[in-house]
Amino acid sequence: MDTTRLLLAVVLSLGLIFLYQTLVLKRMPPPSNQQQAQNLAQSGASAVPSAAASPGEIAQPNPAEPVVTSSLPASSLRPAAPGTAERLLTVETDQYVAQITTHGGRIKSFRLKQYRETAAQQVAIRQAAVRSQEANLQGALAQLEQARLKLAYTKIVAPVSGIVMKRSAEVGAHVAPGQPLLTIAQTGDLWVTANFKETQLTSVWPGLRVRIHVDALQRDFDGYVENVAGGTGAVSSVLPPENATGNYVKVVQRIPVRLRFKPHQADLDLLRAGMSAEPEIRIAR
Repeated sequence: MDTTRLLLAVVLSLGLIFLYQTLVLKRMPPPSNQQQAQNLAQSGASAVPSAAASPGEIAQPNPAEPVVTSSLPASSLRPAAPGTAERLLTVETDQYVAQITTHGGRIKSFRLKQYRETAAQQVAIRQAAVRSQEANLQGALAQLEQARLKLAYTKIVAPVSGIVMKRSAEVGAHVAPGQPLLTIAQTGDLWVTANFKETQLTSVWPGLRVRIHVDALQRDFDGYVENVAGGTGAVSSVLPPENATGNYVKVVQRIPVRLRFKPHQADLDLLRAGMSAEPEIRIAR
């Protein structure tokens, strides 16, 4: 590319120099006979006799002195015909324009050939660049999704509605994933865990109506039996009893039964976890 531009600059410079010289030299008027004689006189030639002649006598040249004569043809001493310089300038200008056009065509042909030879390589390079940019785009999108996910982690939503009982998080403290921040006592979905004797559960099954008396509120609520636990409380304790010894005393076990409050009752929002209650199950005979 740089070689082509340099070649064009050189050709245009030569053309401009030639046009300038042609315009200046062709438009100058040709020298007259008197000017030519003066030029010859200044160069040291003499066209007059060396001795003065008396009036009426014809001066004869002195053979000892050299006689300088002009070697220019007679046609060169005549002024040029009108329009000759303009025609010559037009012809030479057209020639230079033709040369410049020819060189320009060669340059274009050379560049076209060069483009054809390197077209496949240029296309492969551009395709590789496009694939690289697409990979960068995918990486940037992945980083964006990761940043959005981390930003969503900064907003912690409680899984249930209720009242905060124990809070361990403080303003400005760093929180790690999986770290407990607070304890919530659920208020929208309450139940009672009643530990009945195993001898009292003979006619108890899910769905039976229950009357629950809450000591703190001094009032009764309606409920129903939700389910009966799969084992006694002693079985699920940290140190379950071992009754394989010889000194075994039979003890009546207690089985947890979950009692659920019926919805849309007054003062349900006043119930709190851990309150004492006395349930009564209405057994159908």
